[in-house]
Amino acid sequence: MAMVKYWGDEKHADAVYAVYLKKVRYVPPAGYDGVPRYRAIDPDRPQLHCPSPGSDHLQWESVKERVIKAGTIEKLVESLVASDGTMDSRHFNVFFATYRAFAEPTDVLDRLLRRYESLEEDVNINTSALVIQNSIRSILICWLDMYSEDFYDPSCDFAMLTNLLDFGQRCKLSDLRAKSRKLLERFKHIQEEGGMIASLPSLDQLAYAFGYDAVEYSKNPQERVKMFDVGNENCVQIAEQLTFWDAELFRELIIHQCQGCVWSKRHRLGNEKVYTVKATIDQFNAVSQRVMTSIVLPDCRPEFRAKIIAKWIDIARELRALKNFSSLKAVLSSLQSEPVHRLKSTWALVPSRSMAQFRDLSSIYDMDEEGDERNARRILEQEGTAKSSPLRRPQLVQNCRRTKSDVNLAECQGTVPYLGSFLTDLTMIDQAAQDFTEDGLINFEKRRKEFEVLAKLRLFQSAARAYHIPMDRVFCAWFHFLPCLSEKECFTRSLEVEPPPLVSTPDLNSHHNTSSISNGNLSAASKCSTLSRFFNTTRLGDESGGLSSAQPTSSYSLSQSSCVDHVLETGDILAIDADVSKETGNFEEWIDGRVDGGPPGPVIFLEFFCFHCFHFRLVISLLYSQDVLAGSYVYIGCHLGAPFIVFPSL
Repeated sequence: MAMVKYWGDEKHADAVYAVYLKKVRYVPPAGYDGVPRYRAIDPDRPQLHCPSPGSDHLQWESVKERVIKAGTIEKLVESLVASDGTMDSRHFNVFFATYRAFAEPTDVLDRLLRRYESLEEDVNINTSALVIQNSIRSILICWLDMYSEDFYDPSCDFAMLTNLLDFGQRCKLSDLRAKSRKLLERFKHIQEEGGMIASLPSLDQLAYAFGYDAVEYSKNPQERVKMFDVGNENCVQIAEQLTFWDAELFRELIIHQCQGCVWSKRHRLGNEKVYTVKATIDQFNAVSQRVMTSIVLPDCRPEFRAKIIAKWIDIARELRALKNFSSLKAVLSSLQSEPVHRLKSTWALVPSRSMAQFRDLSSIYDMDEEGDERNARRILEQEGTAKSSPLRRPQLVQNCRRTKSDVNLAECQGTVPYLGSFLTDLTMIDQAAQDFTEDGLINFEKRRKEFEVLAKLRLFQSAARAYHIPMDRVFCAWFHFLPCLSEKECFTRSLEVEPPPLVSTPDLNSHHNTSSISNGNLSAASKCSTLSRFFNTTRLGDESGGLSSAQPTSSYSLSQSSCVDHVLETGDILAIDADVSKETGNFEEWIDGRVDGGPPGPVIFLEFFCFHCFHFRLVISLLYSQDVLAGSYVYIGCHLGAPFIVFPSL
């Protein structure tokens, strides 16, 4: 058992250390005849050597440990080797996961090689020098194994690997030379095949590599969208194949590309610096866009569209059971997007069972008062590294044909997290802490906080290897050739499927009835349909609805027979009274053409009105000029819409 207590900071000109006192208890191992055995922490301290049998011995020892908090690049590289000459594995993990924020790989490599060669003369007379050299050799080998992408620099003709090969030959390090040569051959082959980006698994490339050609599929998106067959009970297979591709891309993720200082500068640095992160995000967007498109694009009845939504909910339920939180988030985000969510008549036909599942799945990503998806984080921590899902596969699995992948999934199961949450955390850390201290030293505590997030990603990468799902070639072509519209295009199509509701005529029988707006909404066209530009200067008395004295008293009543050139001011109240019971009027208005989906500019709005007794007010909330009126309807004090523009009559 070890207990650690913070002692204080130790400051130097080139480094700041946090000092901890570590209390270690030495317990005799079982079966050693009662004679205690000690681990020598420092060979120069005789009190830690094994005592003779029967003598008194030390049971507790306080050991001072130093952890670097800030320092120069030289000190940070030097700290990779601990004070006893061994490799500091904790510092190694933090340093090599984050050092790209403050140093270049070539700089770090040169410092390590120089330190190794500086100890050559002391090896024969000092054993500690040999220990340090062995530690540096271990650091270089671990670097090649864990972060090989740092050595991929075709623009410099792989100078770092060439330097390592020469170094290994000079210092007779055969293992380092062999590993460097093997990596160099692999990188040259990758360069010939198109580079690191082209080496990533791609669903689109495989669809063509397997012989599927676009000419085999209709060029009409309306025809291709029929490929999503709601009658085919293949929800399990779709969820498994989405999980296969999400897991493939997540395993290829280079975690240090997720650093806030790297990801936030992706537009300036280029896609080459974040290509694995971009591939994961592109797959997320591909799923999201295809879900939206498959719902809004078909030319069908609302009942059939509701079946499509219900099927995607079933697929989301399967993704949850597979612990694929990436595609789960993509599907739920699509179902909650504006183009899909606004289809009220379609959602009303979705079965109650599916709606209950949808609400349950959506609650995973509910935000708390601080705007954090705390529930999603809790579920990921509990289930992320478990080898199986705590959820039972739904009854839907029993109705679908069982596949080999389904049998394998019953034995062992991985996890694919939603990457967006980690990118958000890393960006917030990058923005919250400074890169350097007041003394100009590298703030390594900031990198340690980043590593806590990056380490979770690496842990989930290991968990993602637990999936055993064979790739389905037919799915690759099916998914690739599904229509994929942008969210803007989906919204335009959604308006065609279910136009926005129109405002009904105000209740004629109830002077104070404000519930006559269809579905509680106010369309842009109806906002402008009853406006006229004919005013007189009739002033309202106490009929102003109890307005306070601080409000303006100027108001105007509508009349078709009179017109004034009164200049409206912000805050003026326009009272419109119409008492033309059972008479038909013909109003001509100039409105913004965007109201009817056309280009901006004044167009004539001509519509017949059947007038009844009603009374409402128009509050002038904003004036763009003396000739352009902008405001919002207020029926007996009830606000009904946002500011809009009505062009004056000519």
